[in-house]
Amino acid sequence: MAGIASNNQNNPPGTANPAATKPAVSWRKRLSPSGKWLLRLLAACVIAAVAAVVTVWSSGWLSSSPAAPSLTAVRYIQPFTEAGKLLAPYKASRTLTGGHCTSSYLASDPSALRCISNNLVLDPCWQSYYQGQSKVACIFLPDDHNAMLINGASIKVSRSPVSHFAQPRPWAIEILDPLDASNQLECANAQGATGFVAGQHVLWICFANGQFSPQHIVGNVIGNLQISKDKPWTAFYERRDSSQAVETSVVTVWF
Repeated sequence: MAGIASNNQNNPPGTANPAATKPAVSWRKRLSPSGKWLLRLLAACVIAAVAAVVTVWSSGWLSSSPAAPSLTAVRYIQPFTEAGKLLAPYKASRTLTGGHCTSSYLASDPSALRCISNNLVLDPCWQSYYQGQSKVACIFLPDDHNAMLINGASIKVSRSPVSHFAQPRPWAIEILDPLDASNQLECANAQGATGFVAGQHVLWICFANGQFSPQHIVGNVIGNLQISKDKPWTAFYERRDSSQAVETSVVTVWF
């Protein structure tokens, strides 16, 4: 037929086109030894990257909220250096003179103090022992870096402080926010008369986002902490705008 060229027009009758019958060569065989090595290296990198992503994802690093702590951390405070200077990150926000200090009512640390100076009741406080200094630093919450200093207060501490509580009670705790596990709330021991929820005392008042002032109180912890040796401690937390107390994990306690 005119206008159509045949691939077999130059081949003898009854013979096949060599181009049509030549077996295809694999692209792998066409690669040089160096090309094959690079291909294997690329495949190994891809497999390693995928394995790393799976590991990170399964460990929770890429999740939107952190996993609950495996155990509750227990900490103590000592705000002074051996030379009697405030340790970072604490700084003196105000300095008072005179007054007297006794054993802390809020902290279970035997070295903690409860001080009265300039008609202020400050608890807990810690003394500097440098060269017999009568200097005391009082801290509201561990992450509130504004310390109140007292110079010249008389200090009288019982050798065997009597506990005011049925069980050792932290003066500050850090809990997971039940509504947002990526957020942690720091709670201070409630002082003075407190309310009741389900027959339990309100024992801690909680603050969010590092704002430690009365207008930034977001909720309360009621009743004693549920203490465990092989899993996180728990607490019952009640938001200010909620009618229910919810159990949540305790991340850190300060005695």
